[in-house]
Amino acid sequence: MDWNWNRQELAEHWSLRFEELARTEAKSEPLRLGFAAQLKFYQLAGRFPASAEEIPDAAGRYLGDQLGRSVTELFDYDWSGRNGQRHRAEILGFLGVRALEPHDLA
Repeated sequence: MDWNWNRQELAEHWSLRFEELARTEAKSEPLRLGFAAQLKFYQLAGRFPASAEEIPDAAGRYLGDQLGRSVTELFDYDWSGRNGQRHRAEILGFLGVRALEPHDLA
């Protein structure tokens, strides 16, 4: 995503709501920022980011400020590994996203 964000847009699209913050803070500290970035990115783009490079700089800093974490932690997050995969599954469940089933088509 190559977006330029002003403060109002950052607040509107990248602020963690209470329930999102609670879920994020339940993660170990080094994983919080990556989890939050995946969550907010998915809500905006309808897909998960493949790496930290897809998170806009301003958005990464904004999320980091909310969590008291350094934006550099995004580059240490295991986007495609076990934690990243587990976080994606949790995010989909949290958002109520599920696979299409045959009865959905009827």
